[in-house]
Amino acid sequence: MRLEGFVGDYLKGITEQWLLIAPRANPGMLEMFRDRDASPLRQMVPWSGEFAGKYLTGAVQVLRVTGHSVLKSWLKKFVGILIGLQDDDGYLGPWSKQYRLTNTNVSERHTWDTWGHYHAMLGLMLWHEETRD
Repeated sequence: MRLEGFVGDYLKGITEQWLLIAPRANPGMLEMFRDRDASPLRQMVPWSGEFAGKYLTGAVQVLRVTGHSVLKSWLKKFVGILIGLQDDDGYLGPWSKQYRLTNTNVSERHTWDTWGHYHAMLGLMLWHEETRD
């Protein structure tokens, strides 16, 4: 199936002007996972851990309807990086050890860490369903 017209143009624009650019334009999307235990702790919004998973979920849905080969190749790299940032205990979020899955942070504010894991797992599950990778 090939999408043309307004919808095809829209998906092409999303792919080329957002999905292929966003993680490079905003490296913090993944860096927050890499340096989650670095000192001093990052100042983050409560929903910080959701960005990578929501990005991946949306990107896979676009991939499903477009079959865009460059997007698929890029997402394979993105998924590899994301999986590589999972800690030995299975944690896949941006919060330091003392705040993992407690839904609080250093400022004693609530975080959405559980939701961040949901979005990461959903994105990875959709990626696997689409690619068997």
